[in-house]
Amino acid sequence: MTQENNSSVATVLTYDDDVLAKIAGNTVRDVDGVLSLEGNLIDSVTDRFSDETNPSTGVKVDLDNDDKEVKLAMDAVLEYGKCIPTVFNKITTKLTQTITEMTDLKPTEIKIHVKELQTRDEYMKNNQKKDKSEKKKIILFDTKRADRGQLFNFHFYIARTCSKRPLPMRNYE
Repeated sequence: MTQENNSSVATVLTYDDDVLAKIAGNTVRDVDGVLSLEGNLIDSVTDRFSDETNPSTGVKVDLDNDDKEVKLAMDAVLEYGKCIPTVFNKITTKLTQTITEMTDLKPTEIKIHVKELQTRDEYMKNNQKKDKSEKKKIILFDTKRADRGQLFNFHFYIARTCSKRPLPMRNYE
């Protein structure tokens, strides 16, 4: 977008696809009845190993900065029991409003592909991530009271559990 300011300076404002994908992703995730937006296989694998959900996952953007228009397509998991057309209308209304308010772009097309329906309980159960603050098992071993066999077995156990390759376990007592 080119504008003329009072000081006769030409200015240009353009948007990256990722910016609009982030706006759309955050907006849609807040709509009642939307459980998540799903991306492709690579996005799914990456998301499993990260702590945070990427807001642009599952959002495809076709942006025309010259005409100030944007087309959006999303793959969504919706909540079972909700009226799908009603959820779709909420999504389109909220997306259109948010994108128009935050940018100078006009959404010309919004496509939602319903990838799956799940109850909220199913979704929560299937997408639980392990808590990283989970306490690890601590092994206490009294080396002064242990005989040589027990001490060797303990060190061997530690080496075996910390090693990348499995070691055979032997009993040296």
